Amino acid sequence: MPDPFVASIRPGEGGVRNVALLDALTQCASQWGDAETWDVYRLHIAHIEQAAAGFSNPLFHDVCVLLKSLVQDLSENFERPEEAHRDLLQCWPTLAAAFCEFPQDVETGTLLIAHLQDPRWIHPIGDDDARMMQSFLEASASESASDATAEKESLAVDAADAAVASAPSGVDESSEDEEDPGTARVAAPAAAAVDTLNPAVREMVELLVGELDAIRGSLAEALTVACSSESSAEARADALKHYGEQIERLGMAADVGGLEGLGRACRLLNENIDAFCRRDAALEGSSRQILSVWIARVYTYLHDLGGEPACRDLLETLQDESWPVTLADDDAASLGELLSAPVTDALMQDMEPRQTSAT
Repeated sequence: MPDPFVASIRPGEGGVRNVALLDALTQCASQWGDAETWDVYRLHIAHIEQAAAGFSNPLFHDVCVLLKSLVQDLSENFERPEEAHRDLLQCWPTLAAAFCEFPQDVETGTLLIAHLQDPRWIHPIGDDDARMMQSFLEASASESASDATAEKESLAVDAADAAVASAPSGVDESSEDEEDPGTARVAAPAAAAVDTLNPAVREMVELLVGELDAIRGSLAEALTVACSSESSAEARADALKHYGEQIERLGMAADVGGLEGLGRACRLLNENIDAFCRRDAALEGSSRQILSVWIARVYTYLHDLGGEPACRDLLETLQDESWPVTLADDDAASLGELLSAPVTDALMQDMEPRQTSAT
């Protein structure tokens, strides 16, 4: 019988909108408990990876890659799955389904990561890899919460605008200054939605977010190739070169927009991309994780420009020991100053004429 938790999930009710992914997880839940050969697990994991192509959270892809490696370890040491192996593997579809339903729920993702550290695996993932995955999970959750808040505020603004537009035209002008309690409750969130950034800066940040949105898909594809041991060395090098070109483009856009700190961070990342290329080997799990975390940190930074937590998290990511070229303490201090006060004098001078022309 299919796992009742998995079977209860329906597309569109949570994070699972890919019917093929749901079906693949359901098949796992119904067959992994009594599988007699390792091929059953390999086949299903391959189907899940294929079905998850439309699932935007890259952490799930990493989990599948690691699970495949763990199963391979077991198959090389045991001719057939034993009861302990089936018990270990049978719980994975439920954890995976829960994560797919609520991909930004930190607790659910933590359980999925913890499963990969179970001591019953021959080579469970290490603490460093687990911490890296946890960092990415928390960064994604923070980014999602920021997006959700912005969306709610935008809806509140639209509702307030609609209420004003639909108000009777014959309203007594003497009552315009009187605040209607009901209207005040609807319009209150609009104040929070008003960006404190100068319009010129806000426009620039929106352009950078749009740039990052435009390249994020191709970055994920490049990472998949660069991390695959089945890819040729030439293909991996081309993938990393493409990745670096996209980051260079983002850094140039940041420089043009006046965000010197972000531009410098992009250049540091490209130094590491070049170092990865020189290794001439598939990227390890920790390398993929730190690259994914970096992108999430940039998103958070752009949504909280100059904010202390966002700056700190971005700096800590750049100083992570997983990088071939880490950020020295002195360089981190100067970069931190740029990130905390992101708008350059040139852009500040450009704001005044733009504001004047707007009025």
